[in-house]
Amino acid sequence: MHIYAFGSIYRGEVDLISDIDLLAIVNGRNHSFNPKNYSIYTYARIDELWEQENPCAWHLFLESRLIYLSDSSDYLHSLGKPDIYNSGLSDCKNFYEIFLSAKNSIEKSNLTEIFDLSSIFRAVRNFATCYTVM
Repeated sequence: MHIYAFGSIYRGEVDLISDIDLLAIVNGRNHSFNPKNYSIYTYARIDELWEQENPCAWHLFLESRLIYLSDSSDYLHSLGKPDIYNSGLSDCKNFYEIFLSAKNSIEKSNLTEIFDLSSIFRAVRNFATCYTVM
């Protein structure tokens, strides 16, 4: 098992309203971790992200720090650089559609406002992530 801190805590940008992003990489199902507190991935899924030109892989590669290991290796570091990210333009178009859909939903009703605001936040964050690694 490997545990990493990533995001704002890695960048030293934590403030009173920051969440703490923690990644647990485990073998198979592991009920030791609460998904409310950790992003939980298997080693196989992390390997797939590295091979899929995935911006999440680049985010973890650029902004994560190992904080616990059950063996003597830094797993993410041992993977090296993820494959080159070439899907930025199409991903940004998809995120734009999510952004517009959430914006339109908020304008029509406040019944899903929290979900829609969360979708807008994720779309904007993903624009930034894609732009950073393009």
